[in-house]
Amino acid sequence: MTSMLIVYLFKRFKSNPYFIKVSLHFKKAALKLKLLMFLLTVTTSYANDEGSPNQHTKYHIIKDNVVIGYINIGHSTIKNSLTYSLESDIKTKFLFKFKITGKEISAFENSVLTYSSVFRKVNYKVKVNHSVVFKDNQYCLNCTEKIESLHCKKIDRNLVTFYFKEPKNVTNVFCDNLKRLAPVEKVGKNKYKVQFSKAKYSVFHYENIRCVKTEAYSTLFDVNLILVSHDSK
Repeated sequence: MTSMLIVYLFKRFKSNPYFIKVSLHFKKAALKLKLLMFLLTVTTSYANDEGSPNQHTKYHIIKDNVVIGYINIGHSTIKNSLTYSLESDIKTKFLFKFKITGKEISAFENSVLTYSSVFRKVNYKVKVNHSVVFKDNQYCLNCTEKIESLHCKKIDRNLVTFYFKEPKNVTNVFCDNLKRLAPVEKVGKNKYKVQFSKAKYSVFHYENIRCVKTEAYSTLFDVNLILVSHDSK
């Protein structure tokens, strides 16, 4: 009799709107904790394992023949895992002065993207801050206040990989900032165009497999990324 009463009360309580709201809150919190634990495991394994020496590549960002910033990309291999880290710093003026800084991390395991994050500030104000995690055979997007699924199959390349290897026979690439795939088109010998939107695209130029120049076009202004150094440590 007592057990039946408990079941009855639970059903009544479960149908209460407040209970439903609290339940959804705890489910979201549990999912965030699950993603956090997964990320902690991934980053800890990278930090504690030994792999190939880091490779560092630097590009100057040029507008109207003036260097306005740089992009540094680190690249390292640990067993069957591959990690990229990107830092950028831009100072320019278009009506107003702009200072843009950014950090990105991409992690691949067995040639599949398992984690990526994008963080960007414009004049010290955060404009972009999200991460993507591959778990249980699906990608989850983690933004400031919400978690949602990305309808993507296993991703084997994202935009940062284009700086290290020519994308031969590639028709699309995952753009971490846009959180979706972008089409890729070969437009000349060792030249590939990535279309982000109707008025925004980049053209990557290659010599000996490596990207030596990127032309970035947008409605505001155009810039070039020129390779200035590449080394291994």
